[in-house]
Amino acid sequence: MNAQTAMNIPATPSHEKSLLAMLDNMEALSNLYRIELDAIELRDMKKFADIQSDKNRLVQDCESRMSEFSRQLPALKTVSLALKERIYIAEDDLRQLATKSQRACQIRSESVRRVQDRLLDAARHILLRDQKIYNKKGQTDLSKKRPVSTAINEAI
Repeated sequence: MNAQTAMNIPATPSHEKSLLAMLDNMEALSNLYRIELDAIELRDMKKFADIQSDKNRLVQDCESRMSEFSRQLPALKTVSLALKERIYIAEDDLRQLATKSQRACQIRSESVRRVQDRLLDAARHILLRDQKIYNKKGQTDLSKKRPVSTAINEAI
């Protein structure tokens, strides 16, 4: 005889157990998003990278559980109001954190892209500066490489 039977406590229905498991999953995912946001803010890309596999696993688990619940709609109508409220709060918290994380990642991505563009422009400039420029006769035309002020100074 188990403890629930001995105390006449009704067993938790399987759909509520599944909801509680999903709730745990959502809360764990929210905690990972908090860690991720901290890592982004601190620019700790190792920590950011380290949590991605756990985050992906939890997201996939949440998605599969939600699709499972969509097949159990009649049973879900019997869930206690307290559990429903906890799920609504956890879902809202998770949505807000995911939105913040997405925005922070987007900002960092745009910042990295701007730095990459600047580096590429600088590299192109260096390559063009060191390149020999030839005139129509096939001779090196050094005056075209010189800054305008230098060419004017030499002409005077």
